[in-house]
Amino acid sequence: MAAASLRMNVSLQRLRHAGFVAGVCLVATVTHAQLTIVEQLELTGTVEAGDVVVERLHFQSLPGLYVTANFYRPETTPKEPLPAILYVCGHGRMKEGEVSFGNKTAYHHHGLWFARHGYVCLIIDTLQLGEIEGEHHGTHHLGKWWWISRGYTSAGVEAWNGIRALDYLATRPEVDMNRVGVTGRSGGGAYSWWIAALDERVAAAAPTAGITDLRNHVVDGCVEGHCDCMYQVNTHQWDYDRVAALVAPRPLLLCNTDKDRIFPLDGVVRVYQSTRRLYELLGAGDHIGLHIAEGPHKDMQPLNTGAFHWFERHLKGADLMAVTSMPAVKELDPASLRVFGMDLPADQLNTRLGFLNDLWNVGGLKYKLVMDLHQHPHTELAQGLTHLAVNHCLYGDVCGRTLNSGVNRLALRLHRQPKVL
Repeated sequence: MAAASLRMNVSLQRLRHAGFVAGVCLVATVTHAQLTIVEQLELTGTVEAGDVVVERLHFQSLPGLYVTANFYRPETTPKEPLPAILYVCGHGRMKEGEVSFGNKTAYHHHGLWFARHGYVCLIIDTLQLGEIEGEHHGTHHLGKWWWISRGYTSAGVEAWNGIRALDYLATRPEVDMNRVGVTGRSGGGAYSWWIAALDERVAAAAPTAGITDLRNHVVDGCVEGHCDCMYQVNTHQWDYDRVAALVAPRPLLLCNTDKDRIFPLDGVVRVYQSTRRLYELLGAGDHIGLHIAEGPHKDMQPLNTGAFHWFERHLKGADLMAVTSMPAVKELDPASLRVFGMDLPADQLNTRLGFLNDLWNVGGLKYKLVMDLHQHPHTELAQGLTHLAVNHCLYGDVCGRTLNSGVNRLALRLHRQPKVL
């Protein structure tokens, strides 16, 4: 197949299935894109870290869905817009008593590194481990199997929050939106996949310890160690190389350690090899890489260095032999990075048990969905979601009844057989 024809087919596939990658929740929340993110933004303070300024802020990715974040920028105002990194976080619980500082604080050393090397960096909290603690593990141990039948997954919320975080970055004068990267480890590695697959404003991605194939999940039992946020609503029964393929031909680096028990290396390599074949057919073999470091499932400097070097090359044009000048080192008090005071917003939806219903019914906007999709600034994404939106408006939750071969742990426990692959 000619590269141009294949590229067209890849684009069509991306549009056709984008709405299913993250789940119906993503489609529902697109309806609120007309509410500008700047109007919902609040800056609550700053922290000075030598040559870096950290802004504490929050925005609502839709009314009542709060995203707490830290924005890292150089102390000196840049003469030209800088490349930007959206960093999405793994499952790092950061609490003191009943007060959550948000998992963004567990990864603040990444923000410092980027800000000291000619970038700006936005680190956002997750739904479950943010300052407002919601829920990720509906089917993992809480028995909320209706999440699947309603077409809901916490992966959809994290994907949407990431897309809206990109919307926020687009409002910052320091940001060059032609040079935006996304990265994160563990859960953040998974969200990096969703965001890069769904939003082509991501120019380069380096998901770390966030993907393996269904053979590892189903046959080898890795599913037991994972949160719901690792699994898309898998309507089309995709393996994970299909998600990776949605990033092509943009620069993509898979980062993993050789002793990671929940993202085993053999599955990571299989995803890489399959995806690399597509990149090569597109004439973009130099835009995909595999970075393997020795060690367990931990945030490790060898992994960080690989991702840093990837962004230096693909967002700043650095030479292959370029050397990063310093490691990423933790040096800030997590409490100093907390966005809210002791009182959390009374109108927050993050902790609501009927979360999907709240998102879908807010403001009575259910039947405005299709019209609002056309007004969304991400036209390509909006067009790709319209067919699912129409089905949802016409048939309600029928179109959300999907069996996620990754998330459905109950079925896996009963029928975990090699022959299912």
